Amino acid sequence: MNRKVKSALLVTLLAASVAMPGSVFAQEPVKVFIQNERVHFDVEPAIESGVTLVQFRPIFEELGLTVEWDSKTNTVTGRKDGLSIVLQINNKNAAVNGETKVLEVAPANVDGNIVVPLRFIGEATGNQVNWNESARQIVIRSGPERGSGNSATVSDPYFNWTWGMSPAEVQATLNQKPYIQYNGDKGGYDFVLYHNRFVEENDSQLAFKFNSSGLTEVAYLPVLSSTYDEIYDMYGEISGTLSAFYRQDDEDYLIWSDDLAESFYKQIYGKDRRGMIEMAMGSENLTIFNQFEADTYKASLLFTNEGTLTEPEYKMGLIYSRPK
Repeated sequence: MNRKVKSALLVTLLAASVAMPGSVFAQEPVKVFIQNERVHFDVEPAIESGVTLVQFRPIFEELGLTVEWDSKTNTVTGRKDGLSIVLQINNKNAAVNGETKVLEVAPANVDGNIVVPLRFIGEATGNQVNWNESARQIVIRSGPERGSGNSATVSDPYFNWTWGMSPAEVQATLNQKPYIQYNGDKGGYDFVLYHNRFVEENDSQLAFKFNSSGLTEVAYLPVLSSTYDEIYDMYGEISGTLSAFYRQDDEDYLIWSDDLAESFYKQIYGKDRRGMIEMAMGSENLTIFNQFEADTYKASLLFTNEGTLTEPEYKMGLIYSRPK
């Protein structure tokens, strides 16, 4: 279907749908992860005035805090290794080791469940807290600092290679033979592909690109045979994990085929971001992209559909590139 035909179809559908309220589509619940492990709550996390509130006991316990509840003063206390965090229902003043901290939103009692501000708890315990808008996920993570620009060895939760390695050194590290090897393209690069495992043991291709100075690019290309929902969640997990590691709030780039398509899908689906992305991808109108910067490399995450809505061919790649 060419762009003119697509645009005409979109205009027709848009005109027919102006009366459809966006609230018809339910918003995805917020998911919370600590070091890639999901935290489960009896009551779904809620967002109030831009602040995520969660049940205090599950989050305290998952972060290793002992829990104390004083019903007389409506006070919650968490303790761990010399750390004390005290919060009181309907009070924006909290205390960390006796020092007063002002909260954006006070803890509350919601149908008998005490909820507290998630980011405050995560950061008070010395962790990084990152919000992944596209997947509606919050990742709490403690991890190493970003790599130094003085080192050619770089790593994150998915990447651990050294720029300048030779093909032989890569093969020795993986302890397997490549299944595809291509030498000397027009740009002077060599390419080597291996079978590998990726997120949650998914099969993937691991591709290496070399120039005269050695290793210059690495790409993880998962072999995707799962449903859209499973792949969408995988993308969100990777994006959230990298956002936490690189200490940047995750805001995926939605690359639309044109402005009309963007306007159409946003009006039709409202807050149902997951459904909007699935349908827009199926119609070849959307690709999702995110990028993470370090001193000695950049990581690019891509999710798209090269098939159709009825016969999708989802593609996802995580590509690490050495600056030229």
